[in-house]
Amino acid sequence: KFDELDKEAKRIALDSVKFAEQSPEPPLEKLHDYTYAP
Repeated sequence: KFDELDKEAKRIALDSVKFAEQSPEPPLEKLHDYTYAP
C-alpha cells in the first residue's frame, strides 16, 4: 500500500512541475499578489 501511495505522490509532483514549467511567466506587477507577510 505504501508503494502505491508513494508512486501516486511522485506522479502528482512530476505533473505539477511539468505544468509549472509549461506555464507562462506572470507579469512583474503580479509579483506580490497572493503573498501574505504579517
